[in-house]
Amino acid sequence: MDVTGSDYQSLVSAILTAQGGAQNVLVTMSGNDCANTFVEATVTTNLHCEAGTVTGSYAYTKTTSKGDVTGSNGTVVITVQPVHEYHIMFPADLEGDCSNLRDTANVIDGGELSCDVLAVKVSDKRYNGATLNGAPVAECYKIFRTFTVINWCQYDERCGEPMQWAIVVPRDPRNNGNNGVNVLVRDTDMDRTEEIYYEDASGTVAYPNDEVNKANAGTKTYNQGDDQMTPDLTSVPACSHTTTYGNNGNERFAWMFTQHIFVHDQVRPEVLDPSEQVFYQNKNTCSSTVAIEFAAQDLCSGATEVQQVPAVAGNLAIERVKLNGAELPSFLTVTPSHALNGDDKGTNSWVVTGTGDASQLPIGDHKLTVIVRDDCGNLSLAKDIPFSIEDTNGIAPICYHGLSTDLMKDPDTGEGAMAVWATDFKASDVADCNAKTVGVKENIPDNQYYVVKDSGADGIADGVWDSHDGLNEAGIPASPQTSVIFDCDDAKVTQVAVRLYTKDALGNWAWCETYAIVTDARKVCPSAAASAAIGGAITTENKESVEGVEVALSGHSSVTKMTGRDGEFGFSGVTLGYDYSVTPHLDKNPLNGVSTFDLVLITKHILGVQPLNSPYKLIAADVNNSRSVTTLDLIQLRKLILGIDTKYASNTSWRFVDRSFKFADPSNPWKTQFPEVANLNDLAADAKANFVAVKVGDVNGNAVANSIVRTAGTFELKAEDQELKAGNEYRIAFTGDLKSVEGLQFTMSYDVTAVELVDVEYGVAKEEHFGIFAKEGVLTASWNGDAKSNTFATLVFRATSDATLSEVLNINSRITAAEAYRHNDQLSVELLTPLAH
Repeated sequence: MDVTGSDYQSLVSAILTAQGGAQNVLVTMSGNDCANTFVEATVTTNLHCEAGTVTGSYAYTKTTSKGDVTGSNGTVVITVQPVHEYHIMFPADLEGDCSNLRDTANVIDGGELSCDVLAVKVSDKRYNGATLNGAPVAECYKIFRTFTVINWCQYDERCGEPMQWAIVVPRDPRNNGNNGVNVLVRDTDMDRTEEIYYEDASGTVAYPNDEVNKANAGTKTYNQGDDQMTPDLTSVPACSHTTTYGNNGNERFAWMFTQHIFVHDQVRPEVLDPSEQVFYQNKNTCSSTVAIEFAAQDLCSGATEVQQVPAVAGNLAIERVKLNGAELPSFLTVTPSHALNGDDKGTNSWVVTGTGDASQLPIGDHKLTVIVRDDCGNLSLAKDIPFSIEDTNGIAPICYHGLSTDLMKDPDTGEGAMAVWATDFKASDVADCNAKTVGVKENIPDNQYYVVKDSGADGIADGVWDSHDGLNEAGIPASPQTSVIFDCDDAKVTQVAVRLYTKDALGNWAWCETYAIVTDARKVCPSAAASAAIGGAITTENKESVEGVEVALSGHSSVTKMTGRDGEFGFSGVTLGYDYSVTPHLDKNPLNGVSTFDLVLITKHILGVQPLNSPYKLIAADVNNSRSVTTLDLIQLRKLILGIDTKYASNTSWRFVDRSFKFADPSNPWKTQFPEVANLNDLAADAKANFVAVKVGDVNGNAVANSIVRTAGTFELKAEDQELKAGNEYRIAFTGDLKSVEGLQFTMSYDVTAVELVDVEYGVAKEEHFGIFAKEGVLTASWNGDAKSNTFATLVFRATSDATLSEVLNINSRITAAEAYRHNDQLSVELLTPLAH
């Protein structure tokens, strides 16, 4: 059965309904002989874009007294013939300014009127317009926009690349102007050979979203004598494979049309507002290194869907860059020096880099003045890019390590006093680029040195620098003085802390700290009221001194002291006859001495396998301060080790027990309350208050209690000393008995005014074992492993001035502590620079 016209739609609809509907369509049975007869029908479709075949298969079964009788099968094939009718609207050429140029990338009217599915591809190519002296003669550039339309209901994959079958639609079929072309495809006689026409009418070619042209989206009629032309289709053969879809092999399923767009660009590019940019003067060289960034955009380059072409589309070139109104100096470089490439539609950025001395880039505010040009010759307005050069750091003075002075009687007051100048504490001069003249490196003059002593709240040094000492929140003197007066109060303490300040011409402060020892050998100070001293020491159970404990004296006097490395503290001038309390406190670094090994030891205690053998270890194990040792202590301590907790929830990092206290039951230190404060009643003479320090969580006693370095010897790292000549490079090998240690670490400093580090040639130590801080002249090292040779590494230095290696190089603990490790011993690390033989 062949079905033509529109009747196939009702037939297919009936066949594709439920089974009863299919029986009525396929089989008609009547008469008594047909009683008890049943028909079973199956419908199979093979359709593409609603065209193809529909096959109905059926069989009948009659029920008789002798059983069911099945008749032969039958089939009905319905062929649905494809009808291709559609129209395509290709746009007219465009010309205009980029800001008003409309986007034409989606102006194809799909126009499918029958069994068709159209797909559109749009591609652009850009060509620069003619120029004269860098400016466009007419349009700035042209865009050739090519539309390719494919009818997927006719195309067969065996045809290969669709473009080879494309019919090129003429841009002006009637030679009456490039106002667009409609392609009309019709099959009015349903013979499967389409009639194709070109419609060249300026009044009907427009955009589907325009209100006046919405009527064009419907069925188009044509009149052969109106404005239509029949194309010549002989130039491109048809693909015979399209017969697969019920066609006759003469179908045209691909179309190509090129629109021309002429772009005029009179829009200026724009240099964007910059962010704040601040650079700092190098205090060693008095020079400044800058990296000044600026960016621009061309709004015109984003007005159309233009395929970007490197170095052409949307790029801006630098027309002019000036520094502070003058031509850009040679020490500054613009990078990149030409327009950027890319497809970012006109956003470009540059950076001006270089290093200038204090005369070229002085401290203060500066500006770049920038003009850019787009690729259509339009210049931006001049834009100022401000930046500044600053110096915000002072040069710290070099202090003498302590100074002693004796009091004399002030003739005006009769009291003991001694005036000391700030420069008396100065050990040597220091130079700064802005010492007294901005931009010139010279020594800071003596009249820019200032001194402050630790006065404390009651006039006696208390070890705290604050407003009582005349300092502001930044630690700077509110009323700077070039001298300081020591008095009888200062003679009451062992040492008076002193700060020596410098201030440069820009108002930058820096300081070093030292001390003064004030004596009263002439006995010019009045006799003090009867007083005594209270002192003591804080040590661990193993007699390790504990540093940094805050010890508070309360009662008739309230004073706070910090223990030194020896763990000792002292309060002098304490008035006799009153009650006093001494209370130590330290709640820092809870992980000090705490490790998984402590968990092991506490677990053994809880299980009774290996009980903790001292009351102080039991106090350390009581992490949650519950006056017992349980698994809850293990849980809390493990959370601290894992970093889940950062401190003890109900305990302090250290506990302190009066050393004179005797535990009633050493296996249960909580049987009676142990004292954590020393009470001294009716003070009659000098007194002692000693404490045992307990590091909570540390039951094996390996917490670091002080900064005293205990080493089992020295590891010697050697480098051959030699004279360095400016301009020459030197390879300095660092060697030692590396096979005798498991690892070592250190900080190496070198004088950046004399040498610069060029390279590191690896030996036993590799790249991952070094940290390099070239600006500061510092190299850090941390290595461990099995040494295969005795060469640690070879450093390549370039001398910038004449010097001796041993004078410009040293090993210290500035960043990484200088240590080496042999078995269980810790060794110090020293650099030896013997002369070559």
